[in-house]
Amino acid sequence: MLLYTTNLIEIGSMMIKTIIIVSIILFIINIFFGYLRGNLKKLTFLWWVYLHVPIFIEIIIRKMLGIDRIYIILFLVILIIGQKIGVDIKRKKFKRVETGE
Repeated sequence: MLLYTTNLIEIGSMMIKTIIIVSIILFIINIFFGYLRGNLKKLTFLWWVYLHVPIFIEIIIRKMLGIDRIYIILFLVILIIGQKIGVDIKRKKFKRVETGE
């Protein structure tokens, strides 16, 4: 019984590490795609692609690593925050270039 419990703890801690690493990777990917999407006109083809490609990447990563569906909400929040930060970085950079600062 003790060996079984120890294995469950090891598996659980390994899954937590995996989820943290995947979250960081998804966050960075979404900053990049948010940056690309930053100054595009809404609802254009590229705007749509840059918004949805990271979702497909998340699905592929989650399925490849066998991460449970319960973490979809966490990953979606990370996707939204990463996109928002990427867009904000692009707009601040564009504004700075535009004003000559």
